[in-house]
Amino acid sequence: MNVTARIKRYWGYLIGRDAGFTLEGRIYNAVCILGLAGILYNIPFNFIAGLPVSGIVSIFLLLVLSYFYYLSRFSKKVTTSFLAAVPLINLLLLINFFFNSGINGPTLILLALIFFLTMAVTPPKLFLFWAALNICMIFCLLYIQYQFPEWVPYTYSDRLSRFVDTGSAYIVMTILIYTGVLYIRIAYDKEKSKAEARTSEMEHLDKQKNKLFTIVSHDLRMPLATVQHYLEVLTEVKLPSQEKQRFENELLQITRNTQDMLSNLLFWSKTQMEGQGINLTEINVSEALKKVIDVQAAAAIRKGIELQYHFKKEADSLTVRADDDMLQLTFRNIISNAIKFTPVGKTIRIRLEEQKNDCLISIEDKGCGIPAERQKNIFSLNAVSTYGTENEKGVGLGLVLCKEFISAQNGEIWFKSEPGSGTTFYISIPTLSRKQLETIH
Repeated sequence: MNVTARIKRYWGYLIGRDAGFTLEGRIYNAVCILGLAGILYNIPFNFIAGLPVSGIVSIFLLLVLSYFYYLSRFSKKVTTSFLAAVPLINLLLLINFFFNSGINGPTLILLALIFFLTMAVTPPKLFLFWAALNICMIFCLLYIQYQFPEWVPYTYSDRLSRFVDTGSAYIVMTILIYTGVLYIRIAYDKEKSKAEARTSEMEHLDKQKNKLFTIVSHDLRMPLATVQHYLEVLTEVKLPSQEKQRFENELLQITRNTQDMLSNLLFWSKTQMEGQGINLTEINVSEALKKVIDVQAAAAIRKGIELQYHFKKEADSLTVRADDDMLQLTFRNIISNAIKFTPVGKTIRIRLEEQKNDCLISIEDKGCGIPAERQKNIFSLNAVSTYGTENEKGVGLGLVLCKEFISAQNGEIWFKSEPGSGTTFYISIPTLSRKQLETIH
């Protein structure tokens, strides 16, 4: 880690991290640190200039500000610290005015500095209050010194002392204002970037929502309209038993496809509204995959497709930490897609093996493949939903869910496809070692 990174890290620790403090809280902590640095710088000049009372006041101010910084940064009582610190610091500077030559000293400069730092962290609704209070204090001090000059003695021993004290106060003020404005600007730009990122994310989600509504309105309306048409025909026309059986089989197939589409749609909607609530448990991949294969086998048989699976002997014991529902939904979507796009008489091969420290599942079909122009969008809502070999229709959400769920479980999903030759999807999930299993148990 280089010096700049270390300084940023230490500064972040001193003012508080984003998660524990608001922007105003971090600015207040930064102001306290800068104020402490300025007071430390100014104390020696007070004694050099022959102003022991101002030096003692500065030491007391240093202790007070140190306590208020601790109260804000480490006790996390930012509001309490601020409400106590500002009046007390102003009071100490008022006292300093009478012991440090009044208008001939630097107290008015310091009061202006405190006003600037106060305005940097106070809520906007209190701006007018602090501005009015500061102006009233300044005019009262000027009036008192003008009417009763004997109350404010000239304490400098010579011209050099006055120039040193005033010059040092101005230097401190300039440095603190520069640093304060710079930090506020950086903090503002950071928050602005976050806001722009959130806005961009909201726009992206809005586009996804619009895309989803377009898909739903089109792809769910069509099968329902078809079901309605078939039922009207069955109700109004007396069909031969063979023709009636064909209609019923088609209705059943449309219903199954629509059910799968609705299942994916509801699952996706839930993840978007509630977030991905992942319940990670120890799962035997072979058993989870066989459950899905057993369910999908009936659909493959109805279509005249052979569903083969080959698990190496050592793969039977492969164990991962995953969400069982998410994992099975992923397997179900990919195997269902393979069945959808594989012609009658072809074979789908499913393999499970261990590859280094990962569990690798591959699902290979001999279907029509994915056109090159569609491959880059296959895991997004921009993917074009297509019909299967028997006009099976999807809502375009299956692979979106698969990508999201596998990524959420620290896995990867990808594919290889050749148009006209078929597609192979791969799922890779980190396996649990024997040592990890023993630790869990």
